[in-house]
Amino acid sequence: MSLVHDNFIVINGVTVNGVVGGVSIYYGNGIVGDVYGNRVEINDSTVGNVSGGEIAYAYITTGTVPTDFSAALGNVHNNSVFINAGSTVTNGVVGGSALGGNAYDNKIYITDSTISGEILGGYSISGKAYNNEVNINGNVDLSNADLIGGKVGDKISPEGNTLNINTWNVTAKSVDGFEFINFNNPLAYGTGLTVSDTVKLYGGLEKISVGTPGYSNIGKGSVLNLIYANNGISLNNVAGLTSSADLLDGTNTYMTTMSKGATFDYALALSLSADGKSLTGLVSQNLGAKPETATTSKAQLANVIPVNAGTDVLMRGFDDFVGSNIAEDDDGYFTDKAQAAEEVREQHGFEIFGNVGYGKLRTKTGDGGHLNTETANFDLGLARTYEGASGRWTIAPVFEHGKGNYDAVLSNGIRGFGDTKYYAGGLIGRRMTDSGFYVEMSARFGRTKNNFASDDFIYQNELVRATYHTSAPVFSGHVRIGQAKRLNKSNLLDMYAIYAYSRQGGSRATLSTGEPYNFSSISSSRFRLGYRLTTRTSKISRIYTGLAYQYENTSDSETRAFDGDGNYWSLPSAGSKGSSGMIEIGWLIKPKQNNPWFVDVNATAWFGHQKGVTAMAKIKKSF
Repeated sequence: MSLVHDNFIVINGVTVNGVVGGVSIYYGNGIVGDVYGNRVEINDSTVGNVSGGEIAYAYITTGTVPTDFSAALGNVHNNSVFINAGSTVTNGVVGGSALGGNAYDNKIYITDSTISGEILGGYSISGKAYNNEVNINGNVDLSNADLIGGKVGDKISPEGNTLNINTWNVTAKSVDGFEFINFNNPLAYGTGLTVSDTVKLYGGLEKISVGTPGYSNIGKGSVLNLIYANNGISLNNVAGLTSSADLLDGTNTYMTTMSKGATFDYALALSLSADGKSLTGLVSQNLGAKPETATTSKAQLANVIPVNAGTDVLMRGFDDFVGSNIAEDDDGYFTDKAQAAEEVREQHGFEIFGNVGYGKLRTKTGDGGHLNTETANFDLGLARTYEGASGRWTIAPVFEHGKGNYDAVLSNGIRGFGDTKYYAGGLIGRRMTDSGFYVEMSARFGRTKNNFASDDFIYQNELVRATYHTSAPVFSGHVRIGQAKRLNKSNLLDMYAIYAYSRQGGSRATLSTGEPYNFSSISSSRFRLGYRLTTRTSKISRIYTGLAYQYENTSDSETRAFDGDGNYWSLPSAGSKGSSGMIEIGWLIKPKQNNPWFVDVNATAWFGHQKGVTAMAKIKKSF
């Protein structure tokens, strides 16, 4: 048994009698293998006939043609034919042709070409022909072509076969053997498909669909002339039995929907004329946004998480630089006096600091879904400490960058995904008193970008990858109030309260299927209350542990989509609100005279509204 697969034939600017992507010969004995994955591409050429793949028979040694194909059970599937601009085919096109096996999932694409003869999605002598597809694009002349979805022997086989009319004002000789006919990119003038003979519809009008790009001006009140057949439109069910007009609910009208882009569905009334020759569609009201569009709103929340993570990394790193204002002796034990500003300047001076952080979190959202995010953050600052009357000030301009990737999952499992990043700059400062009380504040301004995608959107009757790109201004800042307290010479307790705020400005984008989207601004408020216990383990080494409670309130990410009829529709929105707990542990090496290195690594576990882990590292050498 031999397999014929994955051949690729390209014909450019020539004249040939025929082209076959892949062929297997059956001689009347033995078992023949599948023919699949072959591709034929015709460019600006004249060809007699074209086949994506086939199993053919030949004379056996007795000189007779075999009539029994019971052993020729090889299937012909997933082959494709592309007839591109400027080409002419004089004797028909077939996606895949089998003998005793099945012809399925073969596809034909015709663009800006002239075809005569049968355009046949799939053919089998005695097997099945199903789920084949014919696509018509651009300026084509099919006036001498019969469009057929599937045939078995000399009988029509419509099961699962699809005709996609992706252009308008197409002419053909006849249409038969398709269970589904899709009119994509319709116009409000002319006729989508004009046929000189007959059009046979299988399954009635419920198998006819219409889809238009999001930027189309077709909307409420538009009339679409879909089909005109000179010898009539017949209605058949999938079994091939002729049905009467009562398939149209007894009124010659069938109510269905027209999709606009991947966002909206419109009510559409399909009507068959009294003489049975014309099929038209009247577009009625917008039925609203499709449920999967909620992922576009949820994805905007993903911008907030790296920004908030950046605040946490900055606070942690600045904490390392500033210290506790509780003095340490030469052996690293905590004393009962405040650390002098002179000591701080001697130890730090005017100094650059930097931090990196990582996080992997799952955050609940208000619509019952969640966000899975993975973030990385980096900040860089230039700090200076100044002596005050009863303490000191430490101030630093900072630059920060964060990025991440996300999965935005709805409660029904539909998901969007993408990546986000931001850049920001600003100031951070802390005022510390001799008693260990401190106040810390920061303010940073920047810009965030988001690249969104989802594979769960339906556009023109197919699952497609819908995408958009946004860019928006962002602000973030925080206020931290705390008290550092010496418990004994080896333990230091830091109790704190934090309020952190971020705001992402509004933005606009166009979905890849053509619909304009407006995204509202999003604000995030977090309140955290906790403590950290630092324990001396050696002259230069410390370990610390901490617990904290956090409440987050991130506003709804309201999204509005424009339908082209002058209306903006609010899409399902999502916010994030709830309580989380955190447990942290870290290891710190502080520089001394004989050790210029500073090392701080920590990990934090989150549970509750926000689940996951975050980590941070800082390594520095003083000179």
